[in-house]
Amino acid sequence: MQLSSPQHHAAQFGPRHRSAAAAAPRRALVRARASATSSQVESVKRELLEVVSRTGRGVSTSPADLRLIQEAVAELRRAGADSETTDPSQSGTWELLWTSEKETLFILERAPLFGTQTGAVYQVIDTTTSGSGSPSSPSSSGGGGSGFLQNVITFPPEGAFIVDSSLAVAGRQRVEFGFTAAKLKLPGGRALGLPPFGKGWFDNLYLDGELRVSYDSRGDTLITRRAGPPRRFT
Repeated sequence: MQLSSPQHHAAQFGPRHRSAAAAAPRRALVRARASATSSQVESVKRELLEVVSRTGRGVSTSPADLRLIQEAVAELRRAGADSETTDPSQSGTWELLWTSEKETLFILERAPLFGTQTGAVYQVIDTTTSGSGSPSSPSSSGGGGSGFLQNVITFPPEGAFIVDSSLAVAGRQRVEFGFTAAKLKLPGGRALGLPPFGKGWFDNLYLDGELRVSYDSRGDTLITRRAGPPRRFT
């Protein structure tokens, strides 16, 4: 039996065939990876929710739990890598489950020193209205439109720390924001206005009907669960 030479195979296996053959394994790998991600994502979410439930929203995160959270976030980030996470489905009232943000953790941990307790913590995203509550208009920066962002730490039964921001979609996963107002809501209907300052961005690394994982311009991670449609805190 005569064996063909490598050169003969190369001649038959021209550039077009080589290109198609090389692309086939890549397509298979992408399909396999997508299938694995789809089958595993619910398990990863369940594990993540279980871990963060014992961390006091981040206040008492152990080094072992932090590693588990980081690994789960990395898995969800890969699962959501090709998704658009800044469409209207991001709009909602999102309740904080876990954060690495030092300022929020300080308030959560130290509130009892000031004679109060923290309640639920929310991030409200509304891409359909501007900060004034009027319908959104196209962003002057060329993004996908303006909207409203609110960060809220509640102090039951009446208190709250509320920070308002404008919001603009800047990409398939990135949202830019700028602070517009802040106040400390006190018992008895009183409120103490605070000067807002600063701006930044966050990327929605993963988003579905229940869970949102975001990473912001300060290097902090936020894990939130949908609590309902956008609710304006006043």
